[in-house]
Amino acid sequence: MNQISKEHLSSASMELKNMDYPEKKRLADEMRRNQPDLFDSIFELKEKTNIFVAKIEFILNIVLICYLALKKSGGSLPHITKKEIDDQTVHFLEIVGVENWFNNQSIEKTLNQTLGDNPEGVFSSFAHSELIFWIYNDVTLEKNDKYVILVAVSLVNAIEHVLSASSP
Repeated sequence: MNQISKEHLSSASMELKNMDYPEKKRLADEMRRNQPDLFDSIFELKEKTNIFVAKIEFILNIVLICYLALKKSGGSLPHITKKEIDDQTVHFLEIVGVENWFNNQSIEKTLNQTLGDNPEGVFSSFAHSELIFWIYNDVTLEKNDKYVILVAVSLVNAIEHVLSASSP
C-alpha cells in the first residue's frame, strides 16, 4: 500500500477544514472526475434514504480527507468501481451479520469489529475515530444513520482494498 501516514491524514484534515466552499467544490469536482463511482455512491445514499445534507457532507469529508492524504503522500488512487464498493458492503455485512446490523447490535461494537482492529489500515483507523466521534458528539442517531455508517465504512474499505491490491 502507498505510505500514508497519520501526519498525511492530519494535514489533509486541517487543509480541508480550512478550505472555503469554492476550494472544497474544486476538490470534490476533481475527485468526481477521477473517482466517479466513489463520489456517486455518496450521493446515491441521499436519493435512497432522504437523509440530511449534513450527513452526506460528513461522509464526503471523510472520503475527501482520504483523497487529500493520498495526494500528499505522492500516491494516487486506482479507479474504484461500483462493484468494488458493493463487494465491500457485502463483506462488511457478512462480518457483522445483516440481522445484527439492521436490528439492535451496538454501532460502536460493530465499528470496533470491522474498523478498529485493522492496524495496517490508516484510513480505517481514521474513519473509525471520525465515526465514533460523530456518533457520540455530533448527531442524534436516527434509524437511517446505519446506512450513513455502512456507506462510510464501505467506501473507506474500498479505498484501502484497491490501494493494497495495487501495491507490489
